[in-house]
Amino acid sequence: MAPDGGGAVPVCGLWRGPLHSKHHGSSVKRISIHRRHRGAIMAGFVQIIEFQTSRIEEVEALGRPSRTEGTTAPTFRRIMATADRDRPGTYLTIVEFDSYESAMENSNRPETSDFAAKMAALCDGPPTFRNLDVQWEDAGDAEAG
Repeated sequence: MAPDGGGAVPVCGLWRGPLHSKHHGSSVKRISIHRRHRGAIMAGFVQIIEFQTSRIEEVEALGRPSRTEGTTAPTFRRIMATADRDRPGTYLTIVEFDSYESAMENSNRPETSDFAAKMAALCDGPPTFRNLDVQWEDAGDAEAG
């Protein structure tokens, strides 16, 4: 049984099982849960880069990182570029990786370093990086059940 008493069982060092909503009294079904448990390897890593710029068109003109550009393939799973509705001129790039190590491999690509330097020159201040281990995720699959 899981430490929270929720009936989850350890699978390959990760706890997987039902997640109960305290707010609605129901269970989320088919949820993919990834939690640290006794040194388990995390199932994912997310980096969020927050930056301010009054030159977003020029940032966008740099292009999007591509899986085929450059001498080495990028290691990210997905990239999302977002604009903060509540703070005009503030943008966040959300990058998903399989692991922290995969993110570091991607950061070491010459193409990544070149893109980051060009982007930083267009920002109104230094970007803020958030390095996040995935604790759990819910895909929201409508067919779950």
